[in-house]
Amino acid sequence: MLRYVNSTRREAGLPGRWLIRLAGLLVVAAFLGACGGGGNGNGMPDPDPGGGEDEMDITGLEEYGSIAYGIRQYRTIDLGYSARDYHETGASRSAARDAALAECRVRESNCREVLWYRNACGASATDSVGRAPGGGRTTIVNGAGWGTSKSAAERNAIAACEKAGRDAGHVADDCGVSVAGCAQAGSATPTGEASTIPSLNTQTGKEGETGEPTPPPSPTPPPSPTPPPSPPANQYVGSYYGYSGSRWAWAIRTGTSAAAAQSAARTRCSNLFGQSCQFSYGAFANACLAIARSECNRNAGCIRPDFGRAARGTRAAATTAAIAACERGASGICRVATSIQGEAGVACAGTAR
Repeated sequence: MLRYVNSTRREAGLPGRWLIRLAGLLVVAAFLGACGGGGNGNGMPDPDPGGGEDEMDITGLEEYGSIAYGIRQYRTIDLGYSARDYHETGASRSAARDAALAECRVRESNCREVLWYRNACGASATDSVGRAPGGGRTTIVNGAGWGTSKSAAERNAIAACEKAGRDAGHVADDCGVSVAGCAQAGSATPTGEASTIPSLNTQTGKEGETGEPTPPPSPTPPPSPTPPPSPPANQYVGSYYGYSGSRWAWAIRTGTSAAAAQSAARTRCSNLFGQSCQFSYGAFANACLAIARSECNRNAGCIRPDFGRAARGTRAAATTAAIAACERGASGICRVATSIQGEAGVACAGTAR
């Protein structure tokens, strides 16, 4: 509350020769007071009829501020566009807006209000981003904000400017306050509202465009070389054999795992032998497995032939090794041949040949 006080000057220590005149004046003043001419009840004129001070209450007043934004076309070497902000205050929102717009329209076009506030402070910040091929900047971003102090308003405006840069696909790391002001004469609750300001293409003057030059098309990369084929998965070869007295049988089978190859060989051998084959020659990955048998001369007392087995990387190597293993204990000539049931004496799995 503002108080305007009127003070009354009083004199003291009057000379004795004026006492008679003063007494006369007092009589006149008393008479006037009795006639209703004003006073304070003791016959003397009231030096401050208003109670000693004049008061004017301004607590209900409000002050508004407004920031207007406009675009300017300029011509240097090339045609271009820029943006400016203008700040004004007023006793009402419309008065502040009209004043800011009028100031903007003196120099700019397409002026519009981007921020209003009441009993607070407002600011606007701007930055130029994006590089044109020949130099210079291609895009202007702008942001506005209000606060209960000028520094708070400026911080909010810079934050809004940086967000506008991100929305335009740029890093606006150099946003600076272009205009700021306060309207804080009243005591009503501070408030305000900012509008979103679209980015400005400095080459075309169009808003909402980033102004970035179209990048040249990327060269077509050469086709990637065809990768070599993956090696085949491991294949396994396994075998089972059985004998009883002069009866015997074997079987060699392949599979995608050692267990699968062994199971297939045992099933086949048991079917040929007439009962379960009980002996395994094992299973080998990507190898050839050969079984050699000797010629059994029954006249010489041979009950069953001798056998030899071997697994190698090729069919020929497996055959040679199997015959050698057979001849170490055979009484006759060993060779790799089909069994009496027609089973092959050698088989290969995977990459072995």
